[in-house]
Amino acid sequence: MGSLEGHLSYISSVTFFPNESKILSCSGDCTIRIWDISLERKIQLTEGYIDTITAVKFSPDGSKIVSSSGDKTIRLWDAQSGRQTQVFEGHSDSISGVLFSPDGSKIASYSSDKTIRIWDVLSGKQLQLLDERLNLVSKVQFSPDGSKLVICSFNGIRIWDISSGTQNQLGRAVYAQFLSDGRRIIFCSANTIKLCDFLSNEQIQIFEGHQDSAHMIHISPDDSKLVSCSWDKTIRVWDISSGRQLFSYEVSECATEAIFSPDGTTIAICLNKTIELCDVLTGKQIQILNGHSDFIPRIKYLLDGSKIISYSRDKTIRIWDTSLGKQIQVLEGHNGYINCIDLSPDGSKLVSCSEDKTIRLWGSENGKIVDVTETSVVDYIWKIGTQSGLSMKGSIWKDTKGLEDEQKMLVKQRGGII
Repeated sequence: MGSLEGHLSYISSVTFFPNESKILSCSGDCTIRIWDISLERKIQLTEGYIDTITAVKFSPDGSKIVSSSGDKTIRLWDAQSGRQTQVFEGHSDSISGVLFSPDGSKIASYSSDKTIRIWDVLSGKQLQLLDERLNLVSKVQFSPDGSKLVICSFNGIRIWDISSGTQNQLGRAVYAQFLSDGRRIIFCSANTIKLCDFLSNEQIQIFEGHQDSAHMIHISPDDSKLVSCSWDKTIRVWDISSGRQLFSYEVSECATEAIFSPDGTTIAICLNKTIELCDVLTGKQIQILNGHSDFIPRIKYLLDGSKIISYSRDKTIRIWDTSLGKQIQVLEGHNGYINCIDLSPDGSKLVSCSEDKTIRLWGSENGKIVDVTETSVVDYIWKIGTQSGLSMKGSIWKDTKGLEDEQKMLVKQRGGII
């Protein structure tokens, strides 16, 4: 009988590879190890995060992925190999979100330590610190030229000039978005939505009609229209130049998100477990996408608008054909809530992160994610991190005489076959 040694702490789970003489083990030393039973040696080691991964984003050129975590670090990964290339340290509490500047040279991060930090991608050094005791930061966005950040928090909206460090406060609001000129900004303020020129502090337009607070907005690709979600259970579409409401779309419950398609002709709306598609010209529903069994936090259109990607508290990612109104792919593998997804700029790959402490990069065997069909095989290309609650999906357990009833139940719960 052989002994496989190498873990530095307790081993929490072990499973056999189906039809292969290999074992996968998971340990409290924050590593996953793959062992070749016939050779009695370790053949692969994956070290990773020790806490929940809160956000992932592709760089503008698609060559890098940045991630943030509850372990107070930001990490940079090579998108091709999954190799870690940089660690950014400085935050003193869990990091809520992270994003690249438009030119990919900088990273912005925001944290529960109530600070926002700007980092240099090449050197890994911190360039700027905004330490204003910001409470509950909900959104951070670079201006189109990368010179400024809009920060939405419980303290209100601030425009931060990164080079000079100067700030401009726009008042209390929960959500804001730059227009493509980088000068005008639209934000939610209680029941109203306001359009301002933040350089001159001039209010350009006000959008009134919601009967309760607006909590989310999205601007059409050509900057001509605005869609808003409110706790009054309506989705409203507005003409930006005139401030006129084009139509109001009533929903059965409060929407979590509404976004324009890339051509601006359709709006996709998240409603708990379903997605509704609405025609911008008529204001009428054109499709309902059903399939998720739990809450959908966010959705994303693919580049040509032909498909939507959604992720849910049911721990799956789904790809939908918008014209047919049906699901064409289900991506499974995460066994914790999915916190974030992002699509590479060329539409070839998808990255996801989860409370199971892993990052997965997904791709299709026959081309780009944007081109997948029902018959395409989509799977993860690489996975980073030590997955909590190891999945046993596909493993076959022929001899279970030594297992207690509780252990057999655990095998079945995690996808094993007895």
